[in-house]
Amino acid sequence: MGWTELVEGHKVDKTWQQSSAQRVFVETSDGTDRIPAWFAEHPDEDGLIVLEKHTDYYGGSPQIRKMTVNYGPDTLADGSETNPEPQDLPRSLDIGGEFYTIKDPSKWYWVDGDGEGQSVHANQPVFRRVVTGVLKVTKIVATLNLDQIIDYSGKLNEAPFPSNFDGVTPRAKGQWMFIAAPAEEFRNADGDKRWKVTYHFAFRTVTGINTSQKDGFEFIFRNDRMIWDRVNDSPSGLGNGVYEFADLNVLLEDESGSNGELGGEIGDTLDGGSVDGDGALE
Repeated sequence: MGWTELVEGHKVDKTWQQSSAQRVFVETSDGTDRIPAWFAEHPDEDGLIVLEKHTDYYGGSPQIRKMTVNYGPDTLADGSETNPEPQDLPRSLDIGGEFYTIKDPSKWYWVDGDGEGQSVHANQPVFRRVVTGVLKVTKIVATLNLDQIIDYSGKLNEAPFPSNFDGVTPRAKGQWMFIAAPAEEFRNADGDKRWKVTYHFAFRTVTGINTSQKDGFEFIFRNDRMIWDRVNDSPSGLGNGVYEFADLNVLLEDESGSNGELGGEIGDTLDGGSVDGDGALE
C-alpha cells in the first residue's frame, strides 16, 4: 500500500494578509507519492510550510485512508533566516515618567513671593518627576530555564545593569526590576524545538532626591516628613528592605554562560537627559 495524491484535493486560499494551501492523499495499492514531512515547503507556493495533518477515511469507506495536509505561513522566515538557532533579537526600550503630587507648605515657596520681595509658602500641590520605563530583550533559546525565571522575578539589580549593551550606560543598584518573561515554544524548519522568550525589566528612579543613593524602587515618598525614604525590617536601619537583589545580567547570558553583545542601539540619552557615570539622569 502507498499514497496517491488527489488532484481535486489541491487548494490554495489567499487573502491580502496571508495564504494557505491544502493537499489530499489517499491510500492505494499502487501509490507512489510521499506524505510531506512536518514543516516541509509547499512545492508550488513560496512561504508555505506543513503545519497540520488530518487522517480520516475516503468516501466513507473504512478501508481507504485519507490524509489531508494543510500548509500555512512560515512564521520563522524573515527573508534571511529560516532555521533559527539560539540568538539575541533586537531590543526595545520605552522610557517615560510619572509625577507625584506633593503638598508641603513648609518646603515650597513662590518664587515671586507676595510681590514685595517676601517669600510666601506654596500652600498647594506641587509635583516631583519620577522617570520610569520598560526594557524588553527577546532571545531564542534551545531550553527555557523556568526555575531561574521564577527565582529572579520581582528582584532588583544588585550589580550595574545592563552590563553589556552597546550605547546604554548601566544603571545603579536598585533601579531595574525583573518583572516578566513571556515565552512561546515553536519548531524551526528542521523540526527542532526552540523557545522565543522576552525578558521584561522595569526601570524607576527619582530625580533630585534628598540622598546621594539612587535606589529607585527602594525609595518611597514619606507623607509625614515630605521626603523620599526607604524602609527595612529592623529599627537599626540595617535590616532587609522590601525587595531582594540579584545580578539581573545573569538572565541575559547566552546558553554558554557569557553575556554576549546584543545587536542594535538604544542610544545614550533617556527622556532627553544624559546618563552620568553614577547612573543618574541629569
